[in-house]
Amino acid sequence: MSISLKEIIDSYDPEAPLEEASTIPASWYVNDDVYEAEQQTVFSNSWQVVGRVDQVRGPGEFITREVAGEPLLIVRGEDKTLRGFYNVCRHHAAGSGGSYSGRRKGREPSVPVSWLDIFARGRPEGSPGHGRDLQL
Repeated sequence: MSISLKEIIDSYDPEAPLEEASTIPASWYVNDDVYEAEQQTVFSNSWQVVGRVDQVRGPGEFITREVAGEPLLIVRGEDKTLRGFYNVCRHHAAGSGGSYSGRRKGREPSVPVSWLDIFARGRPEGSPGHGRDLQL
């Protein structure tokens, strides 16, 4: 018999006095419902580290990551502005898959993201609907 998410959460007392305090229950680390709740309430609603500034120091340098189930593309623009985008092709409704990093070479992308050169300029020129900027 599985334990409900409410029962799992209720098994921890965050108000316990220090002498009675403990870490969160082990079940929190292995329960799919707790994982999903964390993705929705913690990771998707707050800033998360996705890389180091030295990975995107120069214009055209980029990294891709997934946070809370959302594929992200972080790129240093030609104007040296750091930008973040959802890494999803609207034509194929799919992300690039995996984590990549590198430097854009001319107009040829180094990852399976056909609009990386557009993002490096900070605006989706010639590509309607692409590039919802995360305002980084």
